[in-house]
Amino acid sequence: MPRVYCFNPNCLQINRDNDSQFCHNCGAALSLKDRYQAIAILHKNNRSQVFRVSDRLNTNSCILRQIHKDNPYNNYFNRLVTYLKEIEPHPDIPDYIDSFETDSYCYLVRGFIEGNNLETLVNRSGTFAVDRVWQVLLNILPVLHHLHSYKLIHREIEPQNIIYSDKLNKFILVDWMSLTKVKGDRNIQSDTSLDIYSGSAEFSAPESLEGTVCFASDLYSLGLVCVYLLTGLRPFDVFNTIDRSWVWRDNWQISKAEVNSDRRERLGELIDKLIVPDLDRRLRSPSDVLRMMGCSVTDWESAIARKKRHQDALEYTWTCQKFLRADEELFAGLNCIDYSDDGKFIASGGEDKKISISEVETGDRIVNLYGHQGQIADIKFVPNTNILISGDRKGKIYFWRWNGGRNADSDIVHELDTGSGVAVIALHPGLPMLASAHIDKKIRIWDRQTKELITTLAAHSLAVTDVQFAIGSPLLASASQDRIVKIWQTDNWELKHSLKGHNWAIKSVAFNADASILASAGDGKDIKIWDLKTHQLLRNLSGHSWSVSCIAFLPNSKTLLLSASWDKKIKLWDIETGEELAVLEGHQDSIFDLAVRAIAPDRGFSLATTSKDKTIGIWEIGRRLSL
Repeated sequence: MPRVYCFNPNCLQINRDNDSQFCHNCGAALSLKDRYQAIAILHKNNRSQVFRVSDRLNTNSCILRQIHKDNPYNNYFNRLVTYLKEIEPHPDIPDYIDSFETDSYCYLVRGFIEGNNLETLVNRSGTFAVDRVWQVLLNILPVLHHLHSYKLIHREIEPQNIIYSDKLNKFILVDWMSLTKVKGDRNIQSDTSLDIYSGSAEFSAPESLEGTVCFASDLYSLGLVCVYLLTGLRPFDVFNTIDRSWVWRDNWQISKAEVNSDRRERLGELIDKLIVPDLDRRLRSPSDVLRMMGCSVTDWESAIARKKRHQDALEYTWTCQKFLRADEELFAGLNCIDYSDDGKFIASGGEDKKISISEVETGDRIVNLYGHQGQIADIKFVPNTNILISGDRKGKIYFWRWNGGRNADSDIVHELDTGSGVAVIALHPGLPMLASAHIDKKIRIWDRQTKELITTLAAHSLAVTDVQFAIGSPLLASASQDRIVKIWQTDNWELKHSLKGHNWAIKSVAFNADASILASAGDGKDIKIWDLKTHQLLRNLSGHSWSVSCIAFLPNSKTLLLSASWDKKIKLWDIETGEELAVLEGHQDSIFDLAVRAIAPDRGFSLATTSKDKTIGIWEIGRRLSL
């Protein structure tokens, strides 16, 4: 039976009778404004209580803070409400919902963010990796930039006030009860507001302890939060009081998985510049910090503006067209799939060593192709030709001539013996070139016309699991079990960059439409989004519960990404916001591969999926604009 708590701070009794209007223990009303009911107590001290409440006017639960009235606080509460109302709604700031007063209390109601705070996460799982701390900064700095643009300072940035939301896949700054406004360009002199609900002394900037705050005070606190995440120690424990210097780096335990020394050193230098006690030497604004990280505030503002413009205007819906059943053979899980040029046919291959070509509209099997001696790893229709290329775990790549139509003759026209098991094959989008990834740690580049080996790329230390050519850019990306993504220059086949940050084997990589972004994913469940100009991690997309087997951007899209997982789900993401837009469910076992194509302008996309459950799923991603 649902619990309803009494709002009386001297009672806080649990009431299990939803129909009762008054507490059965003390007689106090169980509803405020005939609207809010307390469903959980989150925090209590001698001055205030924080409840999670249900709202009869809002389907989402909210946070209600009940504050004891006293003379020092009355004026500040009114100012706080004014400040919160000034701030334009922001997707990463909990919504202001309501405020009101009674004879004894002030009340503030805001949106509820479900998740665990940083202190809980560190206590539960230990210190954060470099990439995770980088993500904290990328999530919090744009919010501070937005807040500071209203001349407001948060003043309570500490581990307990930053929550990781699984639903939003990001870190959210909460507890805005100590907001104060800057007077002038730099500082605000001491006034009564600085004595109200100020943050922890350990995470406060030196000037705030002296009654003076500025924008850089928030950055100082954020820097100390990063120190705590990397060391697990409170600021007082990593400060040498004798020579008044930070010794946090001496307590930074580098994980063996932290192989990106460049990112690690950049983060260390950035934190050192955030926690300088001297204001004149400290980084002064969130935009300065973001620029040092290789990001632009303008990009973040534009992304937020786009999200606001399109919120509730753009819907993505899945429509299941049909499931095609594979042959009922013992080991007939399907590993790979591809659409023909015109979208009328799909080719699939898998553990039974044969290729099946089916008609999309009817679902009928047109032809089976036999010849492989090993499991088929990948398959590709060559655009504008009658050629189909397939590769297997035994190291063979076959070129098939397929004339299309029912009962058409098909045969092998060429065979490549690569010498090592094939994991993936990739076609160059503009040149007659083929790349193959192999378990012997190498990538082989072939001339599709002459069938000659052009070059062999060898830089990975474990099996290569994926290769992808960029469209409109001379780049090739490769993924490996060695947890590293490598970017190659295709005009001279030189290694251009290595992207390090995965803690588990990588299974798939994908370029967006203009090759400005690369996505990578694998056994670590998260999807990493990389900026190819700076080679920095922009964000992690978290939401799958098992290995991500395949990722692909929607055709011609810079921001919309599909991911398939062993958790039986396919998800559509907006990589700019990190938002999960849609979820496909229907397969009964792990999904291994996907192929996507545009149906027609403004009509959405067709998606084909293969699974261990021996089926092929045919789906349509619909896109409907609200009028």
